[in-house]
Amino acid sequence: MANLIFEEQLDTNKSKITAHLEIYSFIEEGMYIIYCPSLDLSAYGETEEDAKRSFEKTFEIHFTYCSNKDTIMEDLKAHGWHIRGKKSRDIKAPGLDFMLKNNPVLRDIIYNKEYSKYNANMSIPEPVS
Repeated sequence: MANLIFEEQLDTNKSKITAHLEIYSFIEEGMYIIYCPSLDLSAYGETEEDAKRSFEKTFEIHFTYCSNKDTIMEDLKAHGWHIRGKKSRDIKAPGLDFMLKNNPVLRDIIYNKEYSKYNANMSIPEPVS
């Protein structure tokens, strides 16, 4: 197995939400797929750049929805993130062992597909309450 590093982080402040994420890119049925296992979000495109732009939009829509519904922390917890209190800045993504055990999509990518992995910093403005 490849040397895997799994370290994500979510930062919130009064003006934006920023996530430092590990992203997997692979080709399936002729389409480029971008997948973030710690959020279980994916997007696709005819080129890798198209897929990345599509993922940025997916990320923005997802977090805007969760922010507007005030469910960001619940959503992260549902995906295995560790959070110490609702307003805490101590937010940590699930570890690789947890993800491999609980995420069949990630297992399939790692064990059955040719993929590339990179880190991405994604930000969206936090809606005004």
